[in-house]
Amino acid sequence: MNNIDPFMERVLELQKELTDIKINHWINEELFSPLWWLQLVLFILPWVIWWKLADKKRITDILAFGLLVLIVSTLFDRMGNELLFWAYPVKLIPLFPSLLSFDFAGLPVAYMLIYQYCPKWTQFIIANILASAAYSFVVEPAIIKLGFYQIYKWKFIYSFPIYILIAASLKGLLEYIKSRK
Repeated sequence: MNNIDPFMERVLELQKELTDIKINHWINEELFSPLWWLQLVLFILPWVIWWKLADKKRITDILAFGLLVLIVSTLFDRMGNELLFWAYPVKLIPLFPSLLSFDFAGLPVAYMLIYQYCPKWTQFIIANILASAAYSFVVEPAIIKLGFYQIYKWKFIYSFPIYILIAASLKGLLEYIKSRK
């Protein structure tokens, strides 16, 4: 490798080795397993439901909110995974270390529906608190029992304010941007 310091060269070697191990494990153990198929269904189904319920007149605004939720939740998820707070034993795609059915479907779709049906801040916060509680104390334990999620240095209570903060701050950001037109 050209002009790469020895530290970076070693990091790249280890990264290649780890990538090879991950892909091999995914092909031989995860791909097409019952949990993989369930995750695929849980990835597609929320979007089908959302499409049926979405207010097509506000679709750009609602999708913008959902995509922001997707981006921010994926960033938080990636950081937690990298810091070994949690891990995902079964992945939909081998080199994407998150629960795609959650970060790219379940959470954004739920929050888009709340955003659509609860336009006033009071309604939005109440619905968001309820959804955050459901995700933190029902969904997360359920996906552990299903085998999608393993926690190491994390507690469900930590997720609760994060879910609230993500939705509230992104709604505030979008409202601010829309008011600046």
